[in-house]
Amino acid sequence: MPKAHNKAQLALDEKIVDDLELLRALIDREAAREQLAAVRFSFVEADDLAKELLGPKLAELEPGAALRVGDWRITKTTTTGRAVSFETKPSSRIRIESIKPGEDDGGTE
Repeated sequence: MPKAHNKAQLALDEKIVDDLELLRALIDREAAREQLAAVRFSFVEADDLAKELLGPKLAELEPGAALRVGDWRITKTTTTGRAVSFETKPSSRIRIESIKPGEDDGGTE
């Protein structure tokens, strides 16, 4: 069972847990999150460029029609506006963030 003790707390209700397996998993999670952010940024740039180059061709395209560019089929559809109403159920959140030495936690959530 992980050992819990108090030291250098950021909040009164915070406990320090010594669990090497959990620490390794959190470090791996952070590395994967950083890689994911880089991939998402790269995709957004590529998506923006493709849509910018596609823009003039889409202006001439009628809804329901399609363009063919190499192995890609591009279609244009329209949707009407609508009112949306829904309910949510109570839930809880788990927030995992890196607290690096010398950084403030920002005081959120």
